[in-house]
Amino acid sequence: MTSKDIIFEKARTTAIIYPKCKIASNVVIGDFSIIGKSSRPINNRMRSNTMPKETVIQDNCFIGSYVTIGEGTIIEKNTTIEDYGVIEDNVKIGSSSYIVHGARVCGKSIIGNNCVIGGFIAERSNVGSHSRVFGMLIHKQDDPSKNWDSLEEEAPQVERKVIVGMGAQVIGGVHVGNHVYICSGAVVTKDVPSFHVVLGVNKIVPISEWEGNLKDSLFFVSSHG
Repeated sequence: MTSKDIIFEKARTTAIIYPKCKIASNVVIGDFSIIGKSSRPINNRMRSNTMPKETVIQDNCFIGSYVTIGEGTIIEKNTTIEDYGVIEDNVKIGSSSYIVHGARVCGKSIIGNNCVIGGFIAERSNVGSHSRVFGMLIHKQDDPSKNWDSLEEEAPQVERKVIVGMGAQVIGGVHVGNHVYICSGAVVTKDVPSFHVVLGVNKIVPISEWEGNLKDSLFFVSSHG
């Protein structure tokens, strides 16, 4: 039995797996998922005269039902993507990460190892390892004369061990340092240094001045030394 035969035994018969995919033998794929299909119209490739890129899913990954994983994307080992997750083209998801039900990671984004993604990640965003994003990393879209997904639009760059709370928005090409906690509902349009808490609209507070329980959290422990 070939490795390809083993792959398709692990996938439900209703899943659609495009030809240019490399999937480890112990990956599980749920009902009605689509693996390796470009998230952009085929005529874009025809104009650029490029060939389809290989989609890779490494060892011990679990792909739920109704999941879409785009062309050229790499899902590293021990990662879970829950039902209705969307991972667009040319994305890299680091090992042991968890993509929550219905989350979306747009094209050319990079997600580090041991991350939890439960929100929306705009094209070309970076999320460092051991981070959790339940809000939105989005483009500014401040020039409506440009194409809506223009490559000129800068994307958020988030370092390691960052929490983005539910409903929070990190907008445009801002840089968020290590060990940053962005509270639920916050709006961030400015760079955030490491070891800070963000609340409201761009209210950035050093953890040393924070009066809440977060000040004593192990999340910030290395800032106290």
